[in-house]
Amino acid sequence: QEAINVATAVKDDENKTVTEISDAVTALNSALDQAKADENQAKASIVNARIDAIGAVEYTADSKAAIDEAKAAYDALTDEQKALVDNANVLTSAEQTYATKEAEANKGLSGGAIAGIVIGSVFALLIIACAVLFILNKKGILHIAFLDKFGKKN
Repeated sequence: QEAINVATAVKDDENKTVTEISDAVTALNSALDQAKADENQAKASIVNARIDAIGAVEYTADSKAAIDEAKAAYDALTDEQKALVDNANVLTSAEQTYATKEAEANKGLSGGAIAGIVIGSVFALLIIACAVLFILNKKGILHIAFLDKFGKKN
């Protein structure tokens, strides 16, 4: 604000010297540089907070969302702003940890898949056993009273 006041005073007073005008321009440039530095630091601080919010990395949708949000915010920064992010290594580590946990989770069959295979196999064996018993009963090799009822015609 002070630089703007000096510039306004220079504009209003045509009798200002070149040195005074130069000082006003320098003050304006300094104020702009400070505003840019403040903006850069504010954006970096937001990203620092998003990275801190990741917390303990688990193989969950919430953990993935927190990592993706922090990564997107980091990627949106300029190189100058990225240099101000003091916990970027935490983001990199979180991404690597999540990728490792994801690979481990996708390594083998899930519990549900294994249960489905077991149930299907048992069911198939029961059908085969029933078919064998029925055929043996029909050929007279094995007599099972229950199966004899199916073979009789009324």
